[in-house]
Amino acid sequence: MGLLFAKLWSLFCNQEHKVIVVGLDNAGKTTILYQFLMNEVVHTSPTIGSNVEEIVVKNTHFLMWDIGGQESLRSSWNTYYSNTEFIILVVDSIDRERLSITREELYRMLAHEDLRKAAVLIFANKQDMKGCMSAAEISKSLTLSSIKDHPWHIQSCCALTGEGFKDGQRPNQDPGSLNGIGTVLSAGALIDCGRFCRSPSCPRGFGMGNFLHFSSGDSHTANNS
Repeated sequence: MGLLFAKLWSLFCNQEHKVIVVGLDNAGKTTILYQFLMNEVVHTSPTIGSNVEEIVVKNTHFLMWDIGGQESLRSSWNTYYSNTEFIILVVDSIDRERLSITREELYRMLAHEDLRKAAVLIFANKQDMKGCMSAAEISKSLTLSSIKDHPWHIQSCCALTGEGFKDGQRPNQDPGSLNGIGTVLSAGALIDCGRFCRSPSCPRGFGMGNFLHFSSGDSHTANNS
């Protein structure tokens, strides 16, 4: 049985998992992408179109699509949704005036058929800035508690200092270190890739659409079978 499980798990881990990184312009999406990839700050220009990078943990591949957030580009976000398993939504915690726009874009995404089973990780970025909104304030403004059909988590962070990215697993750590299952993305929130398998070849017995553990912040777990 152990050998069979190991073989099935190896099939899962060889799959590629798609992540989209979205949010309004100047939220810090690209900076966060490179915190995941390189664990350092990379000075960036506004993204026109998209950036794509691959993060590999052991045999598990994550294709990270960083999509431009300017108003003229948001109507094309849906062209990236196909086969997406994770949504990372980056929120500028000092941009109170446009938080309602972020909310509109979030619920437009969640209503899209291609994202029906996607899990959502929200980063409340720029927590180093005076007068910033807390993750709890942003959660309330985005009415996250009303989201019932998608697992979600909101995490405070500062992309420039790395705050919020240092709790839990780093992307280059052993993916089998949490209960023997591949923990592969973290920023305080730990996403379990095994229990969140969306691949047609996913081994039976893994739950669909579950977050395993969160170290801080608000969250909601949903089953989307």
